[in-house]
Amino acid sequence: MPKLRSARERADLINTYANRLSHRGDEARALHWYEQATQADPAWAVPWFNIGLVHKYRGEWAQSLAANRQALERDGGHGGARWNLGIAATALRDWPSAREAWRRYGIPLPEGEGPIEIEGSLGAVRIDPEGNAEVVWCDRIDPARGRIRNVPFPGSGHRYADIVLHDGAANGKRRIGENEYLVFDELELWQASPYSTFEAWIATPAPELLSTLAERIHRGGGQIEDWTQSVRYICKACSEGDPDQAHDHPAVGDSSDTRWIGLAAVEESMVRAAIDDWLGEHPEASLVEFRRSLPPASRIERRQSARAASPLRPMTAATLGKPASMRRAHGAHEAALLPWTSTEECTMPTLARFERNRHEPCRRRTGVGRLAVLLMMLVAALPVLEAVAKGKSTAAKAAVENRCGWFVNPSPANAWLIDRDGEWIIATQGGEQAEGDWPPPIAEKQWVSYGGGSYGHGCACMRVLTDRKTMQVKRIVSSAGKTLAQCRRDPKLAEPRD
Repeated sequence: MPKLRSARERADLINTYANRLSHRGDEARALHWYEQATQADPAWAVPWFNIGLVHKYRGEWAQSLAANRQALERDGGHGGARWNLGIAATALRDWPSAREAWRRYGIPLPEGEGPIEIEGSLGAVRIDPEGNAEVVWCDRIDPARGRIRNVPFPGSGHRYADIVLHDGAANGKRRIGENEYLVFDELELWQASPYSTFEAWIATPAPELLSTLAERIHRGGGQIEDWTQSVRYICKACSEGDPDQAHDHPAVGDSSDTRWIGLAAVEESMVRAAIDDWLGEHPEASLVEFRRSLPPASRIERRQSARAASPLRPMTAATLGKPASMRRAHGAHEAALLPWTSTEECTMPTLARFERNRHEPCRRRTGVGRLAVLLMMLVAALPVLEAVAKGKSTAAKAAVENRCGWFVNPSPANAWLIDRDGEWIIATQGGEQAEGDWPPPIAEKQWVSYGGGSYGHGCACMRVLTDRKTMQVKRIVSSAGKTLAQCRRDPKLAEPRD
């Protein structure tokens, strides 16, 4: 007589099937089978967490909040459910629930019962992630919200000082000096700002004089960026990884005298007056073109972003005043969190850079183009070479590594690679999952099944990006199954046991 499966084993099989449906984008069927998994084992938190996850990415906040509460009733220590409960509660302006979630996660909050406004740090958010993705800098308001401090491109549909709700799962990283910042994808516009976006093309033989124009715009409560130099274009792969490992797309500025300027203001008259006054002081400069490229959000848009009367102070020019100084946090990040720690002032020119990402594969340059890139990269590397000459150490950039060993997938959403250097975590259920495809076995006989099911281990080689400190695989660039004999011939690789 075959052995009967336990309630957890039945729920595990159903949950795994739902995971596959969700991965393929069939969310409606995935939700159905996740619910079946909750019935197969009513005490298990994981399918409830997965239900909340699907609703989160669909923007169905009430359902997401309810599902994550169910998960926490079954497993009070489920970090992912705590975090997603906080996001859902923030989206709904349910401040008691949001405060409860962040405190349960261990984040210190100021006393109070209303909206959460923490003197936070600088953060990086990818706005319009499914469209013309841009990574912009934000002043963090709480663990799930940030106020945009760049002037986004008009095509993003976002404006300076918009408040965006963002995910808690990091999707890339950026550096300013020695500080590293995780990049979080926007989930939705939480509150629209009253600003319009303007574009100006100014011809000037002395671009450094634009700093006095910036002072005028700031005094008027606006924002300004020289997009000619502050924007870098990078591919999707590098945007969602570590662009400091960039291979063929260094930032390239326009060598002409015409500067492409992005401006943000509530009143167009303020911008025009500031430009006219500046041109009067600099007769050698001229205005080539000026236009308002994104009007302020309509009343309907503001209602949709607020959903209810906003508990924050109203977003007006008088409220915002001059652009707040950008700040940067100190100390190591923990999981997907940015620490709420002491801060240090950082000037606007340092942080004005943001990104527009091309969503196509990277292309290698050849001929004259490659030579030009190499020269630019050499010029960019001179400060580093000088530092080394003075005896200062520089950290080596991480690179794609080739790793071969035992690929182990013992249960749903859990996987690791065992090679000569140790055990590398690829995925943990309810936790971090490395980007990229897992290696398929080259044949059924080359896969050691655990209990006759689909889980087990095999031999594989992967090209990966890793975090050596935590022994985690962050991204799988490519992977391929190998014969079991290849791993078994290596005396330094002990074969796993089921």
